Amino acid sequence: MPLDGRGRVDSPNLQTHKGSAQYLPGSVSRRSILIMHFCLMALGLFSLVLNSDSFAACPPDQSAFSMVFPAKFILLSEDPNSNPPETVPATITTAILDELKQESPRIVFVGTEATFARLKKVVSVRAGMSLTDRKLSLYLAQPVRFQQDVFESFYQKQNKSILIRQFQGYAPVNKGPDLTQLPSILSTESISARIGEPMNQHGAWLTGVGGNVESTSFGLNLVGSGEFSRDNLRNFSTGIFPNGNTTLFDTSWLALGHVDEVLVEIRSQTESGKCKSTFAINSPKLGLRFGGNEDRSIAALNDRLQIKFDGYKAQLTAAAKGSCDVAFVDVPILYRKPQAQNERVVHATAYPSLTNGLLISQRYFVVETGNKEVETFFENSLKKLGIKVIWLRLRDHLYSHGLIDGYLHCLTNSIRTCN
Repeated sequence: MPLDGRGRVDSPNLQTHKGSAQYLPGSVSRRSILIMHFCLMALGLFSLVLNSDSFAACPPDQSAFSMVFPAKFILLSEDPNSNPPETVPATITTAILDELKQESPRIVFVGTEATFARLKKVVSVRAGMSLTDRKLSLYLAQPVRFQQDVFESFYQKQNKSILIRQFQGYAPVNKGPDLTQLPSILSTESISARIGEPMNQHGAWLTGVGGNVESTSFGLNLVGSGEFSRDNLRNFSTGIFPNGNTTLFDTSWLALGHVDEVLVEIRSQTESGKCKSTFAINSPKLGLRFGGNEDRSIAALNDRLQIKFDGYKAQLTAAAKGSCDVAFVDVPILYRKPQAQNERVVHATAYPSLTNGLLISQRYFVVETGNKEVETFFENSLKKLGIKVIWLRLRDHLYSHGLIDGYLHCLTNSIRTCN
């Protein structure tokens, strides 16, 4: 008696005649059928427990979707900075399909027909043409490398749908790609969505974008200060989250000034009716355990920067009090000497940030760092939470000097759902 993948049990091939049951083919007693039915119902319930992430409770109204929610669609674009332009999206797509197979969300490629054809050819060699055809589709629109920065999706409680809002005047592409066809694409997976009013960037094109706008699973909104003036930061955050409950982090010292350079929610659960959430957060002090101590100035710099991350922990814990108990997993990171950028002095990283990954079905896809000790430590830390780390060999394509670099979270945008 096959399961339908959602915890339900299909009806057996029974023909009923005058109150008697006959199982075709073959002859099986009524008692055997009842025992089989009971066992498979139990198996179905067990399946619900194992796949509890697909039944995640919805976030509070007008919150953005955290990565702990189940992903139905992953959007990524052809990369004009790579030659050929399908190299980066092909690596990401292949990794997701190879790891998740039929459980993979649908991957929507934003770009041209010619690049999409080459992408399918590369991916199908590893994943197989059948899986590639089912899981990969083209969205014929203007390619934008950093899909995360283009738009954000919010939960609307009133009609139980998704509201998609684009960041107005996204500088690298002026007005950004056309999103009007996105709701019809999402409807193929029974997702109700609509396009809302664009979000004003308030003059900060570098930080007035999606990588700097996050929400937790319990509805606390996170926005970084980046290059904003104080007034513009307030106007930007209230324009996105009008209902408040927003925590503003000082990210003005970071290369991009985005929240996703600081931390990421990687686990959310409810125990005895109480919310518990876990965040991976960068730790310069931990990073020094894996190199950098030989340069006294670098060691002193990272020791000082640790104070900022300790402050982020305290700030988030205080903001979540009464709503959710939060815990943190420290992640190694190392910062280099500060550099001047657009009238700001910012700190670049010595290797790709591990908080800038992509979480799908208890797998965390992230760009390799080039430091095996760092990677082993990170793998073991997430393994304790039941999360498997998948390393992508994209460091040479995505990392130059740790300045204005973007990784898996920046390069993708996900449409997630809730129960």
